[in-house]
Amino acid sequence: MKRTIFLFFILVIALTRNVALGDDDQRVPAGAVAFHFVARISFFAPPTPPVLVGYMAFIEGVPGPFFDASGGLPLGEATAFFTLRVTSAPQPIVLSPGSNVTAFLTPPGATFDVFFDETPNQNWANPASFSDGELIASFEESGFMSTSVGDPFGPGVSYNLFSSDLISSKRFSFNGQKIDFKKLIRNGVTTNNFGSSTPVSFDPFTLAFTGSAVAIGGNKDD
Repeated sequence: MKRTIFLFFILVIALTRNVALGDDDQRVPAGAVAFHFVARISFFAPPTPPVLVGYMAFIEGVPGPFFDASGGLPLGEATAFFTLRVTSAPQPIVLSPGSNVTAFLTPPGATFDVFFDETPNQNWANPASFSDGELIASFEESGFMSTSVGDPFGPGVSYNLFSSDLISSKRFSFNGQKIDFKKLIRNGVTTNNFGSSTPVSFDPFTLAFTGSAVAIGGNKDD
C-alpha cells in the first residue's frame, strides 16, 4: 500500500514537472522577437480617433503556417489567421520639429486586441473585418512618438517605438497546440514600427507600415 502511494506521488510530481516545462518551453525569451505584423493606420479629423488594423505574419512559439492557403489567395490580410486592431486611442498631437520632419505624439492608454480567425476573410477597406475572430489577447500601449522624414504627402519614411503591457489573454488551440499569450509574453512587448510616409489613400489619409515586437523581461506572476 505504501509503495502504491509513493508511486502515485512520484507520478503526480512528474506530470506537474512536465506541464511546467511545457509552459517554460512556450515562453518567448526576454529580448527575443515575439511577433511580426503588417498594418495600416487611417487618420480622421478630431475628435474621431485613428483607426489601426493589421495582421500577424509570425508569432514565436506558435506552430505555423499563419495563413490559409487552401483557397489559392495571396498570403496577406485576406488569409491571415491572426489579426490585430486598436480598439481605443487618444487623439495624437501633431508636432513640427522643423526641416522635413513631422511628428505625432500619442499619449499613453491606447489599447489593441489580437484575434484568431479560423476562416479569415479580412479586407483593408473594411476595418471591422479584422476583429471578426476570437479575441485572444489585449494590450495597453505606452505613450509613443511617430516620426516621419520626408514630404508628408510624398516619398519618405516613418518610425516609432513603444512598449505594451499584456492586460488579458485567453487560451486557444491552433495547429494541434494550446496557445496562451500569458505564457508567450506575460510581461508584454516593445514594438518597433517602420513605414512609408507616402499615403495609401488620402480619403481617409492612410499609411502602411510593418512592425516587430520584442518580448519584455521581468518577474511578473503567472
